[in-house]
Amino acid sequence: MISSHLSSAVDALRSLTYGHNTPEDKTDKPNYPKLRLNDLTDTIVYYPDASFIKIKHPLGKEPKGKRTWKRGKCKVMSSRSRRRLMNFLATLVRSIIPLFVTLTYPKDFPESRVSKSHLQAFIKRLKRRYPEFGYIWKIELQKRGAPHYHLFIWGVPREQAYIVMSKCWYEIVGSDDPWHEVKGVNIQNVFSYKGVKSYAAKYVSKRDDREVPEGLGRTWGYGGKIPISEKEEYVITPQQAYVLLRYLRKRVRCKNKGMRAFYVDNPARWRDLHGELAGDKLPF
Repeated sequence: MISSHLSSAVDALRSLTYGHNTPEDKTDKPNYPKLRLNDLTDTIVYYPDASFIKIKHPLGKEPKGKRTWKRGKCKVMSSRSRRRLMNFLATLVRSIIPLFVTLTYPKDFPESRVSKSHLQAFIKRLKRRYPEFGYIWKIELQKRGAPHYHLFIWGVPREQAYIVMSKCWYEIVGSDDPWHEVKGVNIQNVFSYKGVKSYAAKYVSKRDDREVPEGLGRTWGYGGKIPISEKEEYVITPQQAYVLLRYLRKRVRCKNKGMRAFYVDNPARWRDLHGELAGDKLPF
């Protein structure tokens, strides 16, 4: 529920933004900015089946040096790109464990554009074979310059995965190297969400400051049927947002006052406590 003082501010701005303009006073009326209700509202978003909480606190203090930006041509795995990937991984349903797959090349490897086409062909084949297929991929460059791909994969039965994927990747690459058919695909045993987080931190979300080869494009992506947690969003007061942000930063041991996204072990517990936030005293 929006607090009374915030409601008054919203009503006042609505009257300025959406008030009646007669032809006589249109030229004399000040040019007020067109604000939306959502621009003035503090909210908190829970992903109860995942590991993610996000707070929108537009009336709070923003980080210094903040400015608008556009996504441009991909040259490196930037900090923004890594943050988007980490936030996305944190919304995955914890109880559905994916396969962790690595695709590699033999001694001879193709140039960047061809490599990306190999990955796309691999994904298309699995989509046709498994209707419930979902994936997240991340490219990593080896020291020798060869690309290899780390993937989280859903919808492929574990008992079929190695045989199907090894044959598929070998045929797409066309290396004619029997050793590549055996070693071109590696599937790690992941049996818990803790293991998913471990591989995500070690491989998938690892930042690489080396410049990517020209024509390679984006360094990560996703598609298919990925188990994303349903989100629950609530309106909170600016004071509640301030207290929650301070408490969450303390819990994750972060002093960055611009931080708005948090990775926690049990978002559902926070969600269950949300009903008590309406009062002046918070349950912490």
